[in-house]
Amino acid sequence: ETVYQNALAYAKERLQMRAAVRPENRSKEPADPIIMHPAVQRMLMSQKAYAEGGRMLAYYSSLLLDGAEHHPDSSQRAEFEGQLALLTPVIKAMLTDQGFEAASQAIQIFGGHGYIQETGVEQYLRDIKIAQIYEGTNEIQAIDLIMRKILADNGLRLFNLLDEVQATIEATTEPDLLNAVAALTQVSKSLRALVPAVAQAIKNTPDLPFQIAPEMLRLVGHTAMGWLWLKAAHIAFKNKEIDPPFYNSKINTAQYYFDFILPETRQLLQVIDQHLIHSQQGRSTNYMDSLM
Repeated sequence: ETVYQNALAYAKERLQMRAAVRPENRSKEPADPIIMHPAVQRMLMSQKAYAEGGRMLAYYSSLLLDGAEHHPDSSQRAEFEGQLALLTPVIKAMLTDQGFEAASQAIQIFGGHGYIQETGVEQYLRDIKIAQIYEGTNEIQAIDLIMRKILADNGLRLFNLLDEVQATIEATTEPDLLNAVAALTQVSKSLRALVPAVAQAIKNTPDLPFQIAPEMLRLVGHTAMGWLWLKAAHIAFKNKEIDPPFYNSKINTAQYYFDFILPETRQLLQVIDQHLIHSQQGRSTNYMDSLM
């Protein structure tokens, strides 16, 4: 969030080149604020979507923690605890990965001014890097997720989360969110189908979960974040007359996430499918002999 706010403020004041699309009142200006350039807008929107989506995930995990500790029903406490256990490695790894990426994007927006120490932007990049390493590296978090939080209970905790995702999908009827609903539905169905497929493939390829752990973590992360963005957009549509600028910003950011960020899941699924194909064909994906 901090690097996004710094980059946003700088992009509004830094003049560089003429924008491809210019308002009439700037037609004679020699240069435009870099926020008018699509490449900069894309980086800022990515920072914003991940920062706000990550905040929703963090708040949701806090609710799960409260429920796991204080709900009067023991079965509900167990369910909250299970979801919290599932999402903890996702939140730690995915959000620190995106924090590092956001800091890198901020340096890119600042240009040379971001690379030097004077502005302080490069300090954020160095500071966030350690978060990817501390408390179990993000690779270890991914292995913990797939081995202990998904396969260990045959996907039960994950399926409980996907059931909640499906409930939100079914409750979302706004026409402007149909594309988001379709995209999240496809990711959720694909993720649900992966659990038995991976469990079966382990019989031939015991190290398969370790090979696909990073992709699985991001798949679960995007499913959870997409779910919360869909809930947020649903609420924003209902309340946008109360505060149009605020709620329209939420709607636009949600739609940006579904249109331009969630498609990463297609590539993640393709990588996992290739590992499954290698397993079925008895082809090794251990590259020790090549790392000479």
